[in-house]
Amino acid sequence: MKTAAKRKRLVAPRTLSRRILPFFWLVFAAVQLLFCAAIAPAKPLPDVENRAWKIFTSAAQTHQPIGPQVTEAQRERAPPQVKEASDELLGPETQTVFDVTAQLSQHLDSAIEMFNTEGFTANQAAALEENPGLAAAFRGTQIDTYFKQFVTDDPELQDLVVTPRFKFGPDVFNPETQQWWDVTTPAQWSKHVDKYSLFGDGTPLFTK
Repeated sequence: MKTAAKRKRLVAPRTLSRRILPFFWLVFAAVQLLFCAAIAPAKPLPDVENRAWKIFTSAAQTHQPIGPQVTEAQRERAPPQVKEASDELLGPETQTVFDVTAQLSQHLDSAIEMFNTEGFTANQAAALEENPGLAAAFRGTQIDTYFKQFVTDDPELQDLVVTPRFKFGPDVFNPETQQWWDVTTPAQWSKHVDKYSLFGDGTPLFTK
């Protein structure tokens, strides 16, 4: 009896270890699977990537930029781009942007006074009899003509380029410093900024 009891005590630990060992290996295998899944790279999905690329390229081809479109002829007329020009001198008289803006504003005031004195041309007056709605356009034409003539005749503004009528560009610009000025109204100014962005930094000259 003593021998049988002794054998039973010796066999019990072995049976317990045999039961625990498979559970231990199962846990170990589960940990290994979780670890490998965490560090393993995701498998590519060719179909999904191809569909995403097709959608992207299709959207890029059909996208239309917002704002005015610039033609090649207009781009050639624009001065070359420079890095910094906001505070550079604009002429031999050491004029700053503010000085030139003040002079141009004076010429604009003179142009408005000239129009108020001279009025419309004979052809314009005849056209207004049939279509009075052209008065604002004719007024702008006359003021533009007087203003550009005053700027052209100013010896202190000879570094500025005056854009002729019906040519693309702001009314006045300096190709060396990438500064430009345009006669317009507050409501129309934002459109002019987008339109003439190739010429550099713009300054408005608002009509009264």
